[in-house]
Amino acid sequence: MNLLSFLRPSRTPRLDPSRTRQARQAFDADGKYDAWQAFCQSGAAAPAGGDGGRLDADGFEIVTLLSPEEAKSAKEACLANAKKMEAAKAEIDYADVLSFENTEFLRGVVEKMLSPEMSQKVKAVFGSEFYVHSLVVNRTMPAKASKRSFLWHCDRGPLNFLKINMFLDATEDHGGTTEFIDLGQSAAFERVGYTFGPNKERVPDLKRLGAQIGVAPQVERPELAAGQAFIFFPSRVLHRGFLPSRGVRHMMSLVLLPSPVHWSLAWDTTVRSGFHDRSMATFPESAENLFDVLELPRRAL
Repeated sequence: MNLLSFLRPSRTPRLDPSRTRQARQAFDADGKYDAWQAFCQSGAAAPAGGDGGRLDADGFEIVTLLSPEEAKSAKEACLANAKKMEAAKAEIDYADVLSFENTEFLRGVVEKMLSPEMSQKVKAVFGSEFYVHSLVVNRTMPAKASKRSFLWHCDRGPLNFLKINMFLDATEDHGGTTEFIDLGQSAAFERVGYTFGPNKERVPDLKRLGAQIGVAPQVERPELAAGQAFIFFPSRVLHRGFLPSRGVRHMMSLVLLPSPVHWSLAWDTTVRSGFHDRSMATFPESAENLFDVLELPRRAL
């Protein structure tokens, strides 16, 4: 049983389909993120076999990236190197973001996360190379009520960006996870205007709204081992974090965007500038600014 149904009564949110259309327009057309992806694809070699698997079909997939021992070492390194741990938003006082002087110490971890097999999966769905646009490490403590990202939502951003949320400790240790519905069902909620609604219109349960639009949400709530991750399309797949209930959850999150150069070359640039540590999963208003992020010659898209 979902205990949040007792903490926050189920209700029907106010819907605004135009808000979602405007968000898509702002990023993909006006912000030229569609054009950026096309530019990255134009110089890409043909994929060397393989496909995006369930990620491509359903919009999310569970993958094993590190062993539990490697995940424990990564967590210890993050805690040891953190210069500061503080809430990113005052209203979410149960989740801290770790900040670092430099993230180069995590390169070995990221190389394991973006193994040749995982890199091929990402390149298959992007049709191009990719880079680490954002790296965030956070810890979430048990809390009594869900707020913002712990209610059903999609992340604002380009249509085609990926997020890898890797758990550094197991669900069985803290009780936290993330729930998803697939691309097809998410698209149905987007058509009626739920996807990018105001934060105050987010709900902990989609059943009531689903009944009104003829969709019975098939929610998946997997339990992860340390070193396992969700890889998903955050702006296309409805999801919500499920709060820890008995311990602290530590998670490393990567945001991936299409790139004209290999991720390791882009990493050298963004670790030197500190960009992927400070971008906090946000995006420049125009994708043309990504040339500057990657220190590539600027051009019109």
